[in-house]
Amino acid sequence: MGLLAIVGACRKSEKLSDHSFESEKLTNGELITLKSGVVVEKRGNEYIWMGDIVLSETQLANLEESGSIFKDRPAYIGPEKAIHPMYNTPINTKTGQTKPRAVGVYPNGYNLWAMVRYVKADNLTFDREYIIDQAIAHWEANTNVRFYDATGLPTVDPVYGFQYPYIEFVNANENSSNVGRVSPGGRQELKLSQGQPVSAAIHEIGHAIGLFHEQSRNDRDNYVTVNTSNLTTLGLAQFQKETSNYYMIGGYDFNSVMGYPSTSTDTRIVVNPAVSMYTRNDGVNNGNIEQGITLSTSDRAWPNTFYLPYKARYDTYLELDDIVYKPDNTIMTQQERLTLQASLNNGNPNPPPAYTTTGNVNMTVAGYHIRTVTSIYNSGAVVFAPSETPLLVAGGPPIYTANGQYKLILQTDGNFVLYRTSDSTPLWGSVNTFLKGGTRLYFQKDGNLVLYTDAGVSVWSTNIISYAANTHPLAREDARLLFQDDGNFIMCLPDNSTSLMGHIGASGTQGGIVSPHKGTLK
Repeated sequence: MGLLAIVGACRKSEKLSDHSFESEKLTNGELITLKSGVVVEKRGNEYIWMGDIVLSETQLANLEESGSIFKDRPAYIGPEKAIHPMYNTPINTKTGQTKPRAVGVYPNGYNLWAMVRYVKADNLTFDREYIIDQAIAHWEANTNVRFYDATGLPTVDPVYGFQYPYIEFVNANENSSNVGRVSPGGRQELKLSQGQPVSAAIHEIGHAIGLFHEQSRNDRDNYVTVNTSNLTTLGLAQFQKETSNYYMIGGYDFNSVMGYPSTSTDTRIVVNPAVSMYTRNDGVNNGNIEQGITLSTSDRAWPNTFYLPYKARYDTYLELDDIVYKPDNTIMTQQERLTLQASLNNGNPNPPPAYTTTGNVNMTVAGYHIRTVTSIYNSGAVVFAPSETPLLVAGGPPIYTANGQYKLILQTDGNFVLYRTSDSTPLWGSVNTFLKGGTRLYFQKDGNLVLYTDAGVSVWSTNIISYAANTHPLAREDARLLFQDDGNFIMCLPDNSTSLMGHIGASGTQGGIVSPHKGTLK
């Protein structure tokens, strides 16, 4: 069974009957009874719910007021379809900009991931890294959840300064995680203690993608009996039920990796470790419950209902992985996958090719003599498609490389300049544009980069593609501009027949060097 608090009337989480909770000091923290009757544990600066669920400030406030971590029912319940998979920020498909550059309003209520963006702490121990890698592989092999390793990549948008939502796997003395993607974004920790089995990482990742504990189901008393006399106050807090704003799939799952076993050796939770915390009502296995060590059928059904397996791309096309699971855990046919993919991309089932880097070549792409090709969608590059929206406006925000080390800016004096940000050294730029009135820079659908005045007069152009317009059939709107992490600003043109993206012009500023040919792309 998958349980996520997302729907239902606002009612308080149910307390275990006949037990009065009071503030209680613990060895490593303090138990606090909220106004709603829900009991949480305070560990340092964190508030922990149900044993290992870390609460954000908003979730804690909602839990205090209503007994649910989510205040409102969302307008839409289903997979994320309007955010960029790699960055989990809103997509701007109109501009063709492949990296989102502005913060949008996040879905209200609950927040899932498109792809789970994560980093690993620098000091993460080998044993923890091993179980994380194994757990991620297990989730990806059996569900639609996909992960994006952003370790070493920027965590903050270089233009607007907002944080990308991401998980950081860290060393800790106890396991814990937030539930789902915490709004509005930024860093959230997933903590793992030392010497844990792979199932512990699978369990905590389950929380991170939106799952609660199996024993917190509203209907759990129909299936299990909780032995409250053997539970400490901390133990009782871990068996509270969620009775509002949740979504359940299937019946009670005794094999769930998200469930607890019948017994515990932790005397902070149980009075007598030899006595069960809770048992099955049907008497199977003498009533004993064993926590699953891998994803059960029901564990898989929940993410296969609420997630889609996106591939990591730098453009805005939402491409699905080759295997897409249905909610019943069966695999979509190829036609079903393509139909779904088309519905995600304005009716287009065919993604632009992900070009393969082959290094230096001597070849022709779409009629042009090409010396190099590039991997446009699988490299560290900000990518732009032709658009009727200005790429830059005079005095407006610059465009940065993904690593923030270089920027493109249209200055108020009319010059279009590429700078190295560390020392503000100009490396390349337009020529004869100083005080010529240029205010808007367009990447046109004829494949040219053109600077216009407010009156619509062109004062500068790359003029790369137009001279050959009549020499061969050319879909020039397929041209792309790449601003690479090495500082090179490149215009490329695809040849779908060879699946290559050929360089047809570049600023020549790779490695932060001053361009030998300012004013044009060669």
